[in-house]
Amino acid sequence: MLSFSVYNKSPIYLQNIACSIYGYVEKRKRFSPEFFKLLEEYRKTDGEDINFIQQYCRARLVEKLSNAVEHSPYYNEINFNADSELDSLELLSQFPILYKEDVRLNLEIIKCSNDRKALQFQTSGTSGKALQFYKTQDAIAAQWAIWFRHRSRFGINLHDVHVNFTGKPLVPQSQLCPPFWRLNSAINQYLVPMQVVTKDKIRSLVEFLNTITPRYYSGYPSILSEVARLALDNGLELNQENKPTHIFPGAEPLLETQRAYLHEWTGAIISEQYGMTEGACNISKCEHDNYHEDFEFGFIERAHELVLDDGAVQAQIVATDFTNNVFPFIRYHTGDTAIWEPDSFRCPCGRSSPVVRSIEGRTEDYIVTPEGRRIMRLDYIFKDSSEIKEAQVVQNKLGVIEILYISRNNEKIDTKKIKSNVAKYISAELIVEFRELSSIPREENGKFRSVKSNLA
Repeated sequence: MLSFSVYNKSPIYLQNIACSIYGYVEKRKRFSPEFFKLLEEYRKTDGEDINFIQQYCRARLVEKLSNAVEHSPYYNEINFNADSELDSLELLSQFPILYKEDVRLNLEIIKCSNDRKALQFQTSGTSGKALQFYKTQDAIAAQWAIWFRHRSRFGINLHDVHVNFTGKPLVPQSQLCPPFWRLNSAINQYLVPMQVVTKDKIRSLVEFLNTITPRYYSGYPSILSEVARLALDNGLELNQENKPTHIFPGAEPLLETQRAYLHEWTGAIISEQYGMTEGACNISKCEHDNYHEDFEFGFIERAHELVLDDGAVQAQIVATDFTNNVFPFIRYHTGDTAIWEPDSFRCPCGRSSPVVRSIEGRTEDYIVTPEGRRIMRLDYIFKDSSEIKEAQVVQNKLGVIEILYISRNNEKIDTKKIKSNVAKYISAELIVEFRELSSIPREENGKFRSVKSNLA
């Protein structure tokens, strides 16, 4: 593959060829014969009843734990008896919680010794600390199969034309004229990098999008919604025949304001899923817009449960993967929090797997109030604040939050209204400060965090 410096100096047609070659290599990894086998299997198990799910999870847990004790130096001291009468949760409780720092410090001894065909991976690390681990080729195929099962619920096919809005800098900053997009012909994918989603380039982008007939859009919600917002602000419409039927945001929580922009501009069905590069678990939405645990992919425990007034349960996600036999993520503390529907809840889709009401975000993406409460979702404090184009809530010290914002068309924001919402919904004791910016900083991986804590 070309280095980025060589890529940036290459003609656009060579950049398209480079994107397609990279796409072909990734296609071989992701969509192997094992992928198609597992996709068919996952489609069949999607509608199984609760008894099947429980038996399936117990069998896979015993298999996973046995393999770890036998082949991973990190786990081989555990006194594990797969033939005992203990149920799967009791067997699992013999294993320690695995934190990200444990993975960083014990990379090579967590790795199993029975598989030499391991590929090394690394997360980008929104907290500034990258995480390395290993995967097998079959684990990669399983992850893409579970991800694509989600899309196939909506009639999406593997080779459908689509547009991915990405954080990768695929268009050189020095390029001032269109095309501001690139083509990955290996999987019928057009690529639009976030660096070109600007007011001066939005007309060219929309004109391009009106020349293709993609089945769906995918990418970071902050990039997708910014395209929609800029297009709406400038009166740029998509032709009916050029609109995607579906949008699949990922990698960040989708805020309600972002969903509103996307729906108004495209009219598409928007469906999300929760996953991670580590592949420890997955949760995806059904046709009725409810999240379901993908039980075939991994087992989810709920840590530090808090029962809400309506019987729903808020808890941290602790996951054990079923698919990666070379690097066991057992009781992996993902750092994310979710709210599960009460056990009595029945989804109209008929699936029996546990239903998750919402993914609340990372445990470091919360603010702490003077009363000690931890608040993760804050987009509602900007309700009716149409003069704010984009905002991020940052906490650098206890008792104070700072709102970084971009104003729409240099409008003056109503700070009193926002402070009133903070006092009403969060804490009357919380000090609110404001700072206007020309752009909200992204993480190194291009992700946008609507709430960011810098507390120790």
